[in-house]
Amino acid sequence: MKRGLISFLVSVFFSTTVFCQFELPERSALDAFFKTTTMVVTEDNPMLEYNVKMKESFPAIWKITPTGFCTVSDFEEDKDKTDKSFLTIEEIVFESDKTGVRYNFLCLSNGGSYNKNKTLSDIFHFPLSYAKVEEEDYIHKLPVAIRLMQSYLLYLKNNPQTAKGDIKKAYFAASAELKDKVLYLISDEVTPALRDEKVFAQHYPFPFKFVDYDELEEKISNPEKNMVVLYKVGPGMNKIKKARCFKAIIGASDGKIYYYDYHMISDNNPDALLESDLKKFSKL
Repeated sequence: MKRGLISFLVSVFFSTTVFCQFELPERSALDAFFKTTTMVVTEDNPMLEYNVKMKESFPAIWKITPTGFCTVSDFEEDKDKTDKSFLTIEEIVFESDKTGVRYNFLCLSNGGSYNKNKTLSDIFHFPLSYAKVEEEDYIHKLPVAIRLMQSYLLYLKNNPQTAKGDIKKAYFAASAELKDKVLYLISDEVTPALRDEKVFAQHYPFPFKFVDYDELEEKISNPEKNMVVLYKVGPGMNKIKKARCFKAIIGASDGKIYYYDYHMISDNNPDALLESDLKKFSKL
């Protein structure tokens, strides 16, 4: 359910990447959240796979609050109730970003808590995709985003002294730990020159496996402990000038981020994991 276009004033957003700008919610808001029932707001279009995937995945993964589902009309009636929190998809534009690109974010908010834009204040938000891309671009990644969100909020609950400056150091895993993980990825999300497994192995020093979309979706739904996945956010088939490709390697079962970066898309640097990303791992 999209509440309408939301603008974030994040001046440092592109100084590193979208993946490391985790906001630290107010302690009172976090404490209030853990007393709520978390409602997933389903999209109005019954044909959307998002609704099906969330009903399948969210109750199975989410263990930190009671869960439920509601329609957009239910949300409008209940959004002021402080005993509820809401999980929605929002279309977001960053005012500091001169490209004006819009993104779909997964947003978690407490009922009855509003910001200056008169929309619910987010406790947590995380990118799913560029706006207007096909669902298949991100739908298989939903369980990864859910686990990351749950893991992060649980970390904050159990570590009440966490300061904003400590988040990256405390929550993000060291890239060197990838040597004990198996990276699962779709070859189409890798730069064309590296789509052959033998060539990829010459550049990536740790275990990996190329899989098709269906196999990756199944693996993410039932992840092994040592599984990590490439989490890429890009424009896909949409032709957008000055677009960015965001890429991260995230634990499929623990929701930790092991690597993150972004690049501007060009003829030489496509919407994909690049050789320059892999070179960073060869130095570990």
